[in-house]
Amino acid sequence: MNEREIYNKLGFVYIPLRCGTKTPAVSHGIHSKKEEIDCTLRTMKDPNIAIICGKPSRDLCVLDFECERDAWKFLEKEKFLDSTLCVKTAHGGIHVYFDCMHGAPKRQLGFGLPDHPFDLCGENGYVVAAPSVIDHSLCNSTKDTCSHKGTSRYEIISSVTTLECVANLYELVVKRCAELSWKIPASVSNYSSEKLKLCLGAKEIPDVFIDEIRDALISLWTPGRRYLIQTALVGWLLRSGVKEDSILRIVTLIVHDLARSVEGVNWDPRVQTLEVGKAIRSSLLGARIYGLSSLVDLARQEGRENDARTLLNINCAIRERIGVITT
Repeated sequence: MNEREIYNKLGFVYIPLRCGTKTPAVSHGIHSKKEEIDCTLRTMKDPNIAIICGKPSRDLCVLDFECERDAWKFLEKEKFLDSTLCVKTAHGGIHVYFDCMHGAPKRQLGFGLPDHPFDLCGENGYVVAAPSVIDHSLCNSTKDTCSHKGTSRYEIISSVTTLECVANLYELVVKRCAELSWKIPASVSNYSSEKLKLCLGAKEIPDVFIDEIRDALISLWTPGRRYLIQTALVGWLLRSGVKEDSILRIVTLIVHDLARSVEGVNWDPRVQTLEVGKAIRSSLLGARIYGLSSLVDLARQEGRENDARTLLNINCAIRERIGVITT
């Protein structure tokens, strides 16, 4: 069987990615309509593919290790290569696939930072899958340079193509991190398809972090992404417990500076403040709102792993200064 036949047999749902990249080739990523996904898979020549985690793929969850050495320190190499689907990534990492018997946990980013980074790709996440090929020249940018050369392929390296069943993967991961003294993120990500009613906090973020956040977002800014980035910043700060007037000031300042530095546009900050205030009120009433995870995903989709890690590291640094922050 080829890889797609294996995924079909396992009941996975997957989407096409642009050739040589991790960028979805369908209009709304994992939320695209089935008709568009099927048509693109059928007509596009040799697309890369990404498997949707969580309920669409029968409660699939994947541990995504950036470094192979960390994967086999965290897990028993021989045991898992013989018991569940494992994939070597194009950048030298490891994906380990699990069947979550009682439902996949929400996606959670930033385990093991900064020295042993890995993610738990669960509900509302996805992973690039074999036999996708990454053209490393397309990973490069002025701010995020890939150290690999040429092209590399995602490859199945396990002796089996079945899945290890687990009752509660998140608890197992947290326990193992504690045993290894690896950092554990504050809590499960709230960025999901479910509505989440947020509450205003009373915290302040030191100004030093404002410049760091803005610098990490410069490479992601385009005119068409203003609303996404602005809303994601609001969600991130709300989940951080930051007070309302600070959210209004910080988001307005960052978005205004990004538009001016990248586009050369000076927007009226009063308009920005009104939009940010509206996003805050909507989220407090239970509307779905993006957060840090959406910004990290955006960076990774464009091959800007350094920017993604910078955002996660900023989150960890803020957490240590002002308290618990979720993604």
